[in-house]
Order: sequence, then structure tokens, then C-alpha cells
Amino acid sequence: MLRAGLVSEHTERLKVNRDAIEAVAQLAMDRHLKVSAAESLTGGRVQARLTAVSGASQWFQGGITVYQVAEKVKQLGVDAQHAVACNGVSERVAQQLASGACELFSADLAVATTGYAEADPAAGIPTACAWLAVAYRDPARANPDACFQLTSIFEETSGTRNEAQAHFADRAISLLHQVMAQIPPATPTM
Repeated sequence: MLRAGLVSEHTERLKVNRDAIEAVAQLAMDRHLKVSAAESLTGGRVQARLTAVSGASQWFQGGITVYQVAEKVKQLGVDAQHAVACNGVSERVAQQLASGACELFSADLAVATTGYAEADPAAGIPTACAWLAVAYRDPARANPDACFQLTSIFEETSGTRNEAQAHFADRAISLLHQVMAQIPPATPTM
């Protein structure tokens, strides 16, 4: 249940998030882009939000939720040694999750989340935090080994575990929208 003071903030966040999701859907359709997701921290919330839009099956390729480092390595090609050293939470892991999801789902773009949904002071985690990343398979890059354009951000938030997960899912979709908005429209073929 939301406290009275939070109702308008919650309602505004839902509106902003809905606008971003609809903008992602429109850009994907207009620019003929296929999108996927790889989630750890957000537990499927990004995928649920993206597929809540009518017509998502025309542009959303699929997604994967992976919590265990071994599965991040196996399913998405995350570097095992690095992931173990950072407990699966770093900018590099987020970027590898995103590029791995592009590969797994044959997508043009993928959004990824990894982090901590709640503080763990004993482990040195003072607040909920996340690395969010978007990988874009740039057709202009000739080198197949460097075909991804990667964008990532670090975020922190407070609140309950569910509030943190919702916040990071919303921010991941906003980041995806920002990257997609910079992709030039497809050139019509004659």
C-alpha cells in the first residue's frame, strides 16, 4: 500500500515509465530494430515492462534472467574470472550481459541489469546499486569482434528491495530509449 505522500510520485513514475516504454516500442518499429534483455538484479521486470506494450512481439526478441555467475558465464559469455572477482556486479559484467543477450537472441540492441537490490553493509554495499548497460549491434562497424557500441551507467537508490528493483528497471528502459533515440533511421531501399 502506498502512503498518501507517495501516491503522486508513484503515479508520475508510472506515467514517465509508460511514455519511455511506448517510445522504445515506436523507435523499434520505425527503425526496424530487434530488442532483447538480460537481467539479474531486476528479476524480469524489464522484460515485463517491455512486453506490456501491444505489438511487442514485432520487435522484442526475448530475454533472460540470470542470477548465478555460472549461468551468466554459460548463457551469455560473461568472463568467469572477472565475474567471480566482482560477485557478478560491475560495468564490464553489465556490458557483457547486454552483448551476450544480443548474440543469444539475434537482436540489434539489448539492455542489461546487474547489481544489488538492497544494502548489505557487512559486505560493503551501503545502498541498493546497479550497473545498467545497452549494447547496440552497429552495422557501420566493419570489425565483427568490435561490432557492439556499449553504453552503461551506475545508479544508486534507497527504499525496499521491490522499490529498488522497480527503479532500476525503469532506469534501464530509459537508458535503452536514450540509446535508441540516437540511432539514425533506416535508409529506405529502392
